[in-house]
Amino acid sequence: MTGSDAQLLIEELYQSYRPDTLFLTGFNDSRIGINHSIRQTLYRDPDRPESGDQVICLRNNWQKGIYNGMMGVLQSVKVAENPSDEYSSYDIDVVAQDGQSLYSGLAIAEQFGADNTLNLTPKERENIGELFDYGYALTVHKAQGSQARKVLVIEERSQHTSDEEWARWLYTAVTRAEEELYIFGAPEPYSRPGK
Repeated sequence: MTGSDAQLLIEELYQSYRPDTLFLTGFNDSRIGINHSIRQTLYRDPDRPESGDQVICLRNNWQKGIYNGMMGVLQSVKVAENPSDEYSSYDIDVVAQDGQSLYSGLAIAEQFGADNTLNLTPKERENIGELFDYGYALTVHKAQGSQARKVLVIEERSQHTSDEEWARWLYTAVTRAEEELYIFGAPEPYSRPGK
């Protein structure tokens, strides 16, 4: 398959996205770009999360029953009042695919679509919200423990990755698939719109 054929197939997979599909990448930039592209094909607001968006929790908070890597769907999202001058918040409700409630509370608005996970302590997050991001695409590292019926892996390897590390990365990626697996080679990191 040529590079343009693979790109067309990826675009088709974006267009036919379903909640039982998971895109996996090697690089964070690719994850962000794919999340943006999928949300665009779903006609989501590019500037803020909406009900129905797939999300992932980025930090543990055992008191609230949430953990790093927990996946869900936004059932509701509204702008919340926030005592912080630096961050804004959403009041969100996150549910599992079966509708079971996973989290109700504040989430930091600036984390959605951000390049990196905000480095805030649990005490700092207490009043302004937890860390959630879009979860249509994940890095393989973040996907450990997750599974989906259809998994699409964008093969991305750092020049500093040893063959042994690469084999572990690839094993983790392919074992996330329950039924269907697609692997695409990516000689360069995925370029997201505006970069």
